[in-house]
Amino acid sequence: MQTNKYNLILNTRIKGPDVFFRDLGFNKNQDKSVLYLLVTDEFFNSPEVNASFEKIQIPKNPVAENCISYSTNYYLMNFGSPLDIEIPLNIVLSTIGFKPFKHEQVKEEDKAFELTSYTSFGKGYGILGFNQTLLHLNYFLNCETLIAECFVPHNLVGYYESKLGFKEFDRTMVYKDRPKESGFGQEFVFTRDFEVATLKRPIFV
Repeated sequence: MQTNKYNLILNTRIKGPDVFFRDLGFNKNQDKSVLYLLVTDEFFNSPEVNASFEKIQIPKNPVAENCISYSTNYYLMNFGSPLDIEIPLNIVLSTIGFKPFKHEQVKEEDKAFELTSYTSFGKGYGILGFNQTLLHLNYFLNCETLIAECFVPHNLVGYYESKLGFKEFDRTMVYKDRPKESGFGQEFVFTRDFEVATLKRPIFV
């Protein structure tokens, strides 16, 4: 994340690889938090992949088939498992993370998960990776609602709505001198007050 591009955040969100998952908030609900990597086909040509990852298959979903183009092949590694192989950065096309989400306007029966660590390393790969995650997220974690939160000054509300199918339903003011009131850690340093938009969508639209 380019923290200085909009001159809004003065600290880095991720402090280092050793605390990557903690800084994303995955440690709060590790069993139901997941990080997906969309990688090139060459990654799966390595024999070491089978030793480090469990290959899983998901039954086809007629509802999903009407909504998205997806793969039924996934390779799974638990957060607590050691990674015996390196994943070269040049084969990673996008990253997409999800974690359980709670909000006063989101019901528990909505089974909501928040989108996080959404990055794309090439044109269209973010959207492709996002669509490829939905079947697994629904089948294994019983997710039915997706949530996205974004800083309004970063101009991403339109992208989430037009490209990923979200709809905004709430805005919250964040005061630079009181970040904890809005759920941010005290380590966050903002240059000014700003709004955070919260958006949602059903997992299959």
